[in-house]
Amino acid sequence: MKEITDSLKSIRANADRLLRLLQASRQETALLKNQLDTLRAQVAEKNQAIDQLRKEMDVLKTAQLIRLQDNEPAESTEDQEEVKRRINTYIKEIDSCIRRLEA
Repeated sequence: MKEITDSLKSIRANADRLLRLLQASRQETALLKNQLDTLRAQVAEKNQAIDQLRKEMDVLKTAQLIRLQDNEPAESTEDQEEVKRRINTYIKEIDSCIRRLEA
């Protein structure tokens, strides 16, 4: 009978320990999920900043090409084509935005 009682106590102790471990694991999982969400939000924010900087860089390059074109009449055809291509791209983006606003 003592052996059965000792076995039950041991089983109860193990069950209690497992429940505590389960609770700790659940808390850690929740914490890690929160950290993951925070990191994902930071990555999305950084990606938006990168996209914005790329757009600004494109605008600056276009402005520089236009300025160079105005200052130097003997500008290469390649640079002129690049300026035209970028301006056309911006016009298409603006038209797209206008269509979305009208919808």
